[in-house]
Amino acid sequence: HGVAISSAAGNVPSFIRPNQDDFCFVVTTDGYHVAGIFDGHGRDGHRVAAVARERMLQSVLRHLPTDTKDAKHTEVMECLAASFVSVQKELASWEEDDLDVSFSGVAVCMLVFNVKRKVLYTSW
Repeated sequence: HGVAISSAAGNVPSFIRPNQDDFCFVVTTDGYHVAGIFDGHGRDGHRVAAVARERMLQSVLRHLPTDTKDAKHTEVMECLAASFVSVQKELASWEEDDLDVSFSGVAVCMLVFNVKRKVLYTSW
């Protein structure tokens, strides 16, 4: 599919931390390419980014219209918007473990390419 991904941890000599970036790229059987970029920040930014990646991808794939040829633009945009709202609510009320969501977070950009219609949707 001609996809390459590269990421590097920030370089602050006095503060060694893990790379807080995450990503996803999926080609669906019904004609979508879905990609996401997740830029974590804060002490647990890498963990928040990983949770956001997992939840966003699950939500987008679950709510995308299955008929790519007749998919309406509003359906895809509503899928993306609903996914962002759902993941934000889940992270804001996170209580599963010691993940610090009060001082850590993630910036997200999602892309959905409808291959059959040759339309690219972005959301952030």
